Amino acid sequence: MDKSCGVVLFNSGKVLLLRHSSISSREGGHWDFPKGHIDDGETEIQTALRELEEETEIAHVNVIDGFRDTITYTFSGGQEQIGKEVVF
Repeated sequence: MDKSCGVVLFNSGKVLLLRHSSISSREGGHWDFPKGHIDDGETEIQTALRELEEETEIAHVNVIDGFRDTITYTFSGGQEQIGKEVVF
């Protein structure tokens, strides 16, 4: 199963979502939280914060101790189904 880590960023009741455009012109893309793959030696939190900065240029945030939520899903990767786990 493929694993990524991400951030649910909120401030004053507002939540940040990113619109990811699709390579295929037939698809409109999707909305999602900032997230990405774990680099060697990174913790989940380090990965989430790095991805937040890479995707949004937001670098200084407060992390809520003890919050951890995981979602799992599958998607089509050509002719195979790929399992994905994302930790927020």
